[in-house]
Amino acid sequence: MKQPKLIMVVVSVLLVAFIIWQATKINTSAKPLTGAEAGKLVQDMYSGDIVEIKQFSDVYNIQIKLETGLYQVEINRNSGDISALTRIATGETAKEPIQNEEPNDEDDSEQSPQEASNGITENEAKVIALQQVKGDVDDVDIEQLGGITFYLVEIEREDGEDATVQINAITGEVHTIRWDD
Repeated sequence: MKQPKLIMVVVSVLLVAFIIWQATKINTSAKPLTGAEAGKLVQDMYSGDIVEIKQFSDVYNIQIKLETGLYQVEINRNSGDISALTRIATGETAKEPIQNEEPNDEDDSEQSPQEASNGITENEAKVIALQQVKGDVDDVDIEQLGGITFYLVEIEREDGEDATVQINAITGEVHTIRWDD
């Protein structure tokens, strides 16, 4: 008589555990980003104007216009991770931003992205840094933080206050200026 009760308890516990596992699995599975969500993510990250959004399988190619030119950002549709950021035009040749246009999430055509330059040079980073902080460039390093490549330009000043200027290696935008004593 005790054996059927034990079997019922074990089956009940397994059934409850299975139901909880399925409910957790449903609640934690993420939906892929829509084109609009991917565009907003890129716009919030780089503070520019979205020009175009195209979907290629599980990747969005998003063109964004910044002060330094037109850039193409590749973002994974499933994870939201940025896999590439390349400059495709500079200054006046950049396209105009799209105006309240919804991207077409159904475009699955397999086109290759345009060939592009890979960003600013070390010398350009020095010039940008010296526009922010007057002095002499002591050192230039390149680092990657959060998937974004930055130049770290160290500048020595005559007053003894030194600075490190962090510059986006693709866009040329100054990210931070850290003062050292």
